[in-house]
Amino acid sequence: MRFRTDYIKAHFDLSFFDKTFFSNEIGFVKPNKEAFEFFLKKMRVKPEECVAIDDKDYNLEAARKLGFKTILFKDLESLKEDLEKFGVTSR
Repeated sequence: MRFRTDYIKAHFDLSFFDKTFFSNEIGFVKPNKEAFEFFLKKMRVKPEECVAIDDKDYNLEAARKLGFKTILFKDLESLKEDLEKFGVTSR
């Protein structure tokens, strides 16, 4: 079975991010809050220091409730603008 994450990894430069977590790889499925709690524990960070990105708003609800900044993915240009609003800039 081929996941969308395989496509993302093959076609996008993810080095922009310190670390990426894909729900199909960590064993927790969004929108369950356990996926986001796993991330917080693994990275040892506070929710307000994090940005969760997804192309479905319902997948971001738990992250928002935990205190994450969230971005609803529409396209790459919008993603770059949204990240800059949160102070995230390219290296």
